[in-house]
Amino acid sequence: MTAAVDAVTAAGIPHRVVRHEPARSLAEAAERQGVEIRDIAKTIVVRRGAGDFVFVLVPGDRVISWAKLRALLGVNRLAMPDAATA
Repeated sequence: MTAAVDAVTAAGIPHRVVRHEPARSLAEAAERQGVEIRDIAKTIVVRRGAGDFVFVLVPGDRVISWAKLRALLGVNRLAMPDAATA
């Protein structure tokens, strides 16, 4: 998590880090933190190529537009790694 916190701090993005017990759903995580689902940032690991991964931060109430993400990253294909790799 240090890299993510460093990145948002360097970008000047206001944020706060909240730790809680594991949640079974996004709604449960929002409830535990006392915030709306839209106020949570989901972190998704995406494989851009062999050994090349990126973290994608998505507002809790949104989904990834894979076409837009591929265009932004300049690739034709993205994949989700297995849980152990992620």
